[in-house]
Amino acid sequence: MVNKRIFIITGKGGVGKTIFSLALTKYLRSKGQKVLYNHFDQDPPSSLCDSLDIPVLKLEEEESLKVYLGKKLHSKNLGSWVIKVPFFHSLFNIIPGLNNLVILGHLIDKLRDDPELIIVLDSPSSGHVLTLFETTRNFKKIFKTGPLVEDIYKINKMTKDPEILKTIILFLPTLMALNEGLELEKKIISLDYPPPQLVMNNSFYYRLGEHKGLPEFLQHKIKLEEQVINWYKKNLGNLENSIPHVFEEKAKDIVEKITPYMEALL
Repeated sequence: MVNKRIFIITGKGGVGKTIFSLALTKYLRSKGQKVLYNHFDQDPPSSLCDSLDIPVLKLEEEESLKVYLGKKLHSKNLGSWVIKVPFFHSLFNIIPGLNNLVILGHLIDKLRDDPELIIVLDSPSSGHVLTLFETTRNFKKIFKTGPLVEDIYKINKMTKDPEILKTIILFLPTLMALNEGLELEKKIISLDYPPPQLVMNNSFYYRLGEHKGLPEFLQHKIKLEEQVINWYKKNLGNLENSIPHVFEEKAKDIVEKITPYMEALL
């Protein structure tokens, strides 16, 4: 039984967050969980999700605003009218991070409305997830009273609960990428969020490390990975969380091949 309600997958661009997020969603569905894949306010890979039979929660900024204001004003029609007023858009754009707060609040409302729902959030980048986490802290300092205060408390309560939130930081098997992942982990912890889980993605070492006669470029890559594993073992303990490289070209096939590896991460 999975007890987390929201999984946030983050890491540097090009690390494989989307493939990993889809594999995690697919695995949870295979275990009978009610789960939705979300790409925050970005366009999701719709055709890939369709081919994998993965349900998508698409949240557009304007629609999230409409829902948020509709709840506050107790009228969806009135909320739709307010967001069309130029002054409101100007105010919304003046306050940095307000869009993050509204969309994150929308996600949390989905979870509160359905106690069985799990959301896998495919975060656009490591910088994005830091901005997301910093937003609630900054707004908590700015706003002392008013309708936002209750929402900030609600968001904080859920996202800072280790029984609800799990953040996974993906990194490629190089020392530089590992250090970047550790730095991101440190920053997230400093914001009082549950400690993330670091996962090495696209690893050749555990599948090919014992093979002889490999091409020179693969031998070099495996040596670099071995440095990562040895450094991790010396300083942090055994590196237990890794996803192997998959020798497939199509994204759908890669997702399906790495899906079984999700079990060890939960």
